[in-house]
Amino acid sequence: MEKTSYQIPLSMGATFTYRAEQFFEHAGAKSVVDHLDWLTPRVFRAISVTGGARSGKSHLGFFAMERLIAQGFTPLLRVAPDLRPLDLADEMIPALCIDDAQNLLASEDFVGQFVSLYEQVRQRSGVIILFSDRDLSSENPHLQSRLASLTTLSLGSPAREDLQPLLQAIAKQRGLKLKTRDQEFLERRLPSDIAGIERYVERVLKLSSFDAKRIGLETLKDAI
Repeated sequence: MEKTSYQIPLSMGATFTYRAEQFFEHAGAKSVVDHLDWLTPRVFRAISVTGGARSGKSHLGFFAMERLIAQGFTPLLRVAPDLRPLDLADEMIPALCIDDAQNLLASEDFVGQFVSLYEQVRQRSGVIILFSDRDLSSENPHLQSRLASLTTLSLGSPAREDLQPLLQAIAKQRGLKLKTRDQEFLERRLPSDIAGIERYVERVLKLSSFDAKRIGLETLKDAI
């Protein structure tokens, strides 16, 4: 099966690709990653992974799908409110990841589609994982009955010692080449949260006009 990847547009006009093999298993993601190993085909599970904006949920979703391939699942991705039915062969057991799941709460129009999709995965004894920036709860009884069944996991913050490998992964994802001495310089000066590292890398790229080969120490300093 091909590796899953997903191109994301940045506000400045560049694009980058999420790749499962580039996901770094930092301390804040450990409980979620460990939980993936407990999932087995033909035992239905419904999970919610909650994390703030730019906490790495989308990238974790691709990592999760790759991890579940080895366990016998067929991974699929939806970004809410895209809730099309799954097209599966008889032998396939779905591992469905729904990103931006908080969008399910935006309109009553999405309730029926989500319930149908949820039941399709349940009847196949698969796994459904919702990635959301907030806790999921609804006054609609049909939706809430499914949301109440979710095992809720939190995507936490990285540890300080995670900063350098996270910086390497995020920079590589965006095509930025950093020398070892540059990484060591930045390790003492950057915050260790994913959003802070991403914003810094994007400032560097903006200052360098997206030419990673021209980036020097002065540019790295200017972007701090």
